[in-house]
Amino acid sequence: LFDCDGVLVDTEKDGHRISFNETFAERELGVSWDVELYGELLKIGGGKERMTAYFNKTEWPAKAPKTDEERKEFVASLHKRKTELFMALIEKKLLPLRPGVQRSCFQTI
Repeated sequence: LFDCDGVLVDTEKDGHRISFNETFAERELGVSWDVELYGELLKIGGGKERMTAYFNKTEWPAKAPKTDEERKEFVASLHKRKTELFMALIEKKLLPLRPGVQRSCFQTI
């Protein structure tokens, strides 16, 4: 059985988006991406680039640094934490299978 990221599990909606939001909440940034907004943000490749574009378009959180270099480091630290939280979701098996995947897997055995 082969998988391409997002085929068996919606890693973006149920994984990365949740992990971004948990990171934002931990840092008390007052930011939360709903499914619709995140779908639009997915047009921007890369998590760090996605956050930077979002903050540039909306507004940088009050807790964010003011210089470009410090903001780059800030975004990198957010992304690092997001990745840790995402990996924890995987390790705890908290990413739900897409509808019909489990049944299809059992039928192929």
